Amino acid sequence: MKLWKGLLVVLVWMPIIGPGVRAAQVEHLEIERAGDDYKVSLRAVLNAPLAQVWYVLTDYARFHEVSPAIKESEILEERDARTHLVRTRASACVLIFCKETRQVQTMRQQALGELAVNVDPAQSDFEFGQAEWHLVADAGFTRLHFEARIRPAFWVPPLIGPWAIRHVLREEARATCDGLERLARRRLP
Repeated sequence: MKLWKGLLVVLVWMPIIGPGVRAAQVEHLEIERAGDDYKVSLRAVLNAPLAQVWYVLTDYARFHEVSPAIKESEILEERDARTHLVRTRASACVLIFCKETRQVQTMRQQALGELAVNVDPAQSDFEFGQAEWHLVADAGFTRLHFEARIRPAFWVPPLIGPWAIRHVLREEARATCDGLERLARRRLP
């Protein structure tokens, strides 16, 4: 009976409090393996305006604040106002297995809300990596669409490895959405 009363309270109050209080909502998250590559497709709605989310996403020197998995982030070179070379160090654990990775990426801001990322394999733990971020304003919220493809340069154990990588990518996608929203909301007036 208490469960039903709790559900009734949620159903009654939800329309009143409305969408303004919701947290980051992942609408679609798909992680596929194709040979040695992993593909990530993510769509989410962040409860923060586009300008603030964009600011957090492109504050590369502080990107480590977005997710607990990212231990360091540093701008190595500013090639022009829209193109930066960024180094990150990340760490992830699944069960008792932990892996630290490093990436050097070229970040190209193509327009407000459009960011293209390319991994430099010579300076990274990945043979290949590309990502695209698309952010769109939607009535005070930000719609995020993220597509990525990566190929690890490190050995992946055949049985548990692919499952572990998918698990880490799934958790990191959710943590990144939450972190972007949290930091963007801190910037609200």
